[in-house]
Amino acid sequence: MGRADRRTATATKPCPVDHWGAPDANAIRYRRLIHFVHTPAREVSLSYRSTFVSCCPADLVIRPLLLALLILVAPSVPAEDDWLPVEASYDELTAEALPGVPAVVLFRKARLRFRDYPAEANSQLDVQVRIKILTEEGTGYGNAEVAHSRWVRLDDFEGRTIAADGRIVPLAADQIFEERVSRRGKEFVTKAAFPAVEPGAIVDFRYRLYWDNLFYLEPWYFQTELPTLLSEIVYIIPGRYAAQPWGIQTTTRKLNSEMNKVPQGRAVRVWIENAPKIPDEPFSPPSEVLSSRFMMVPKSINVGGQTVLLMDNWRSVSELFEDSYYLEFRRRDNDVKKLAKELTRGLANDREKAEAIFRHLRDEIRTVSGWGVWPSDSNANKALETRLATSAEKAVMMQIMLDAAKIDSDLVWAAHRDQGVVNLTVANPAWFDGVLVRVDVGEGPVFLDASDPGLAFGQLLPGYEGMAAVALHSKKPETLELPVSEPKDSSRVAELDLALDEDGRLSGTGSLIQTGHWAWRLIYGSDDMEAQAEAWEEILEKDFPTHDVTDVQVTEDADASQVTVTWSMAQREEEVLGDEVSFVPSAVLRTTQPFEAEKRLTPVQMDLHLDDSVKLELTWPEGWEIEAVPEMVDMLTPLGSYRVDLSWDEEARELSFLRSFQRPAGEYRSPEEYTTLLRLYDNAARSDASSITLFLP
Repeated sequence: MGRADRRTATATKPCPVDHWGAPDANAIRYRRLIHFVHTPAREVSLSYRSTFVSCCPADLVIRPLLLALLILVAPSVPAEDDWLPVEASYDELTAEALPGVPAVVLFRKARLRFRDYPAEANSQLDVQVRIKILTEEGTGYGNAEVAHSRWVRLDDFEGRTIAADGRIVPLAADQIFEERVSRRGKEFVTKAAFPAVEPGAIVDFRYRLYWDNLFYLEPWYFQTELPTLLSEIVYIIPGRYAAQPWGIQTTTRKLNSEMNKVPQGRAVRVWIENAPKIPDEPFSPPSEVLSSRFMMVPKSINVGGQTVLLMDNWRSVSELFEDSYYLEFRRRDNDVKKLAKELTRGLANDREKAEAIFRHLRDEIRTVSGWGVWPSDSNANKALETRLATSAEKAVMMQIMLDAAKIDSDLVWAAHRDQGVVNLTVANPAWFDGVLVRVDVGEGPVFLDASDPGLAFGQLLPGYEGMAAVALHSKKPETLELPVSEPKDSSRVAELDLALDEDGRLSGTGSLIQTGHWAWRLIYGSDDMEAQAEAWEEILEKDFPTHDVTDVQVTEDADASQVTVTWSMAQREEEVLGDEVSFVPSAVLRTTQPFEAEKRLTPVQMDLHLDDSVKLELTWPEGWEIEAVPEMVDMLTPLGSYRVDLSWDEEARELSFLRSFQRPAGEYRSPEEYTTLLRLYDNAARSDASSITLFLP
C-alpha cells in the first residue's frame, strides 16, 4: 500500500508483530461472513468433556516435572497414498447452476493428531483441500500457499489438477517453490501454481505440518471467500490430556460436532456443511473475526499419576510463562541492566527514566516478527547485541531495564482487534499477539509498546484500544480493558494560504499536520526524509493536478506523535486561463464514498477516529469576482458530523473557508447505523468535490 492510501484509508499500517497463523495459510487471508442483520455471532459450548494437547512455536521449557515430555521418539504414522474419490455430484456444480460464483471449495479437511508421549515425537496436522473452478475469473484460485517455519515444519506437499475432460495433471516439482518470510525466525511460505487450471477443472492439494512439542492454540477457520460444501477438523486426542473446547458460529449454518473413542484416546470431529462465502466489503472486520472457528485449549496433563495444570486458568498460564518462557529469556540480562543504568543516570524522576528506556528500545532495537506472547529461543543480552527483538522480547527487556532503574512494572498481554474475540473465561495465551508494559510514574497507569517506531510514550496501536488484556502476576493475574484515546488526540489539519495574481495565476503555500494515530501511520523509523518528501510531492500533485508542487518538507516527531508536511504550489502556466480560475479547496483531505451497496452483510469497522479540517485563506486582485462556492453544510448525526463554513469580503477581496469532518472510531453493526454512515459520507463526498470559481468580467 502506498503512502497515499495510508493517508486516506482506515488503520491499515501493518502491526509490527505478525501473529503466528492458523494451520491453513490460505484461511488466514480470506474474508469471512457474519450475519449481523440476521444472526449474531454466538459462542459454541460443546457438551462433552474431551482431552487434548496442542503446540506452540517455541520449545516447551516448563517445570522439571514436564521436561520429560520433550524426549523425541520417531513417529510411525503412515502417509495416505490415495486421493479421496471424485464424487459424481461435482458435475452438477457449474457456472450456470451457481451464477456469480467463480469457484467453490468442495472440501477442506484437517486431521490434527497430538503427540502421544512417549510413543511419538511429533504432533501432526494433515490438510486436504479440493476446489472446483467454475469460470475464467475463478482460475485465479488455482494457486496454493502454506506457511511454515523451523518449529512447524512442512512435509508431503503435493497436488494435482483434474482437467475438465477428466485428465489428471500432477503438480510438478518445478511448480512448487519456497519463499523465505523471516530470516531470523526462519519462517517460510511454500507456494504452488497448478497446471491446466480452466473452467470445469478441479484443484486438489494436501500437505502435512508437524512439530515436536505439545501446544497448538490456533483455531480452525471453517469459511473462506468462496462457498464451501464441507469444512471439517478432526482432533485425535491422547488420553492423558484434559482440554476445553471453544468455538464461534458466525453464520446460520450449524457448527456440528461428534466424539468417538479411538486407540489413542478420543477423536473429536467438528464440521460445517454448505458454509457461505465471506463477502468482500469495504471496512469490514478481518477474516479471523468473520469466520466460524473452533479450537481446543489444553487445561492439564497427567504425568506419572500427577495432574499438572497448563491452560486451566490465568494463574497457571501466568506461572507457566513467568517461570519458564520469560525466565529463560532473562537468563542472561546483565548487559541489558547495565544499559538501563547508563540511560537513566542523572535523570530526575521515574517518568524521565521510563521515557529514556522506552525510546531506546523503540528506536534502537528493530522489531521482528514473532509468535504472539512467546519469546524466541534467544536471551536478553543476545537481543541487545543483535538489536533485533520481537514484541514479547522487547517487553521483557523493558521490564528488566525498568527494574534496574527501580521502577515497578507489569507485563500485559494485548490482543489486536483484528484477531477476533477474546474470551477471558478461556485461559488461552493465543488470544494475544503482543506484549505491553504497564508502569505508574506518577500519573496513573501508562501502557508502553516499544514494538512500533510510530508509537509515542503511552500510546497504543488503535487495534489494541478498548480490547481485553491480561496483566501477568504469577500469583494473581489481572484481567483488564485497555484504555481508549480521545478523538481529539488524533487529527488531520490542512491549511492553505492562496492568492490570485493579476494574470489569473493561483499560487501559495500549504501545510498538513497529522497527530495521534494519523501520525503513527506515517512514522516508520526511517531517516530518509528526502524520500518521504518525494512521496508526499507525488500525493499533493494528484490532489492539485493543475499546480506544480515544490519545496515539500516533511518533519516527524514520534514522541510528540506528529507529522507535519509543508509545501509551495503554483498553477502551471498552461493551466492559466487569464479570466477564470477554479479549484477544489478540500482536495488535500477529500472524502470519497467508500460504501457503495445500500445493504451489507458485515459490520463496518473504523479503527481510527476521524477529526479532519481544511482551512483556506484566499485573496484576489481588483476586478475579479466570485462565481461559485461550495454550499454551506451543517450535518450532525449520531455517528459523526460534517460542516462547511464560508465567509468573504468582496471589498477587501478575501475569502475564508473552513470544512470539518468528525467521526468516532468503532464498529457499526445495525442497518440503521450503516444507512447513517452512507448518508454522512455521501454528503461529505459531494461537498468535498465542490469548487471555488473566480472570474474576470
